[in-house]
Amino acid sequence: MTTDLRNLPPISEVTQSLLAVEDDALVPGNCLQAAVAAALGLPLDAVPHLGTFTWWDTALKLWLRGRGFDARQVHVPPIPSERCIVTGKSPRGVYHAVVGEHGEVAWDPHPSRGGLVEGAAAWIIEPWPTPESDRACLVCRTIPEVSVV
Repeated sequence: MTTDLRNLPPISEVTQSLLAVEDDALVPGNCLQAAVAAALGLPLDAVPHLGTFTWWDTALKLWLRGRGFDARQVHVPPIPSERCIVTGKSPRGVYHAVVGEHGEVAWDPHPSRGGLVEGAAAWIIEPWPTPESDRACLVCRTIPEVSVV
């Protein structure tokens, strides 16, 4: 898979296979797994069930980095124009993940396709930093001046 975002495959219509049970944190749905698969044009089984990790956002970033991508968190609304994973409250009252692009929900992996009633955050999918940008500040994306003594 290429890390050139202009060449990302089309969003695939991946549907989650595990549904969350309301008020039961021990039964997480796999909407995040399905949303990531859809965003990258992959089959469901090519992505781990990231929602089972206590620090699922860190697990997401590490898994993406292994594929040449990174994820930068931003608050919503609005949904970013770049391809992203958007999380928030679903119409069913549970925390949910969908694919965002062009400022809207581009794909909801839940069988109802109900989207989100309230967004909380989005993770914009970006290329993994190049050697030059590894020196850049992760917050402001600038390369600090280094003086040689």
